Amino acid sequence: MVFQPDIIDKLKRSFENPLPGLDAHLEMAPPLFHKFTKTMKIPENAREAAVLLLLYVDNGKLYIPFMRRTEDGRVHGGQISFPGGRVEESDPDYTFTAIREAEEEFGIKSESLDMVGAMSQLYIVPSNFIVHPRVAFLNEKPNFIPNEEEVAEIIEVELGVLLEKSTRQLVKKKLHTGHEIEVPSFYVNSDTIIWGGTSMMLAEFLAIFENIYQ
Repeated sequence: MVFQPDIIDKLKRSFENPLPGLDAHLEMAPPLFHKFTKTMKIPENAREAAVLLLLYVDNGKLYIPFMRRTEDGRVHGGQISFPGGRVEESDPDYTFTAIREAEEEFGIKSESLDMVGAMSQLYIVPSNFIVHPRVAFLNEKPNFIPNEEEVAEIIEVELGVLLEKSTRQLVKKKLHTGHEIEVPSFYVNSDTIIWGGTSMMLAEFLAIFENIYQ
């Protein structure tokens, strides 16, 4: 996807309109989320988190960075995700949380970020988190300094690859429980398979982005 200077302004205006939300989420939702939609009842003890979808320009093209989580034995250990984490009591809002976590995990400088918009919240069933995604932009590739305790690898994916319909595939994934399920995913390559909550949030962003060109 070749970067055009007016793309970001168009994106910002798009976030002022109704968002795709659940319709986009369901396109990439695993079986457990489909079961959740029968009631859409979020538990009262659900925790809150925020993540950052970062767009940046490198060699005239737009990229999105993801992180492969370290294998820590938790529900999402080893999975590919956006930088993000739990909302702290001292955080004034979800945008602050998303930026703080991106700083901690990716080492990016918050003052250089241009905030684009807020996507629909998403309830993550396995970990009982309500996630609030935020979108930001950088006009150049950041100097990534990954937090080794949380980030096994930073994966940079060109936006054009994610927009290709052939990237959306059903794959078999093994859960932390040992069970294997078939899930919709963004299949970038055999080492980069984005699924679960991250693929659902990504699907909404791509729907917003594609709407610019309709």
